[in-house]
Amino acid sequence: MQAIEQNRQAVIHRFVAACQTDERVVAAFLGGSYARDATDAYSDIDFGLITLDEAYDDFFAIARLLYDC
Repeated sequence: MQAIEQNRQAVIHRFVAACQTDERVVAAFLGGSYARDATDAYSDIDFGLITLDEAYDDFFAIARLLYDC
């Protein structure tokens, strides 16, 4: 479980770093079991993200291209 937690922490740190360098991001937060400190080996990480209104369409168009969603 320690390796899983280290991987989760690495993902969270990368997310925070990316948000801090993107001027379109107003706020970012954790949700779900990770935010409640109730994770297990099968838990995912639920991120929330708030962008500037005028940046929303551009920001998520890029995300859709990157993640094919």
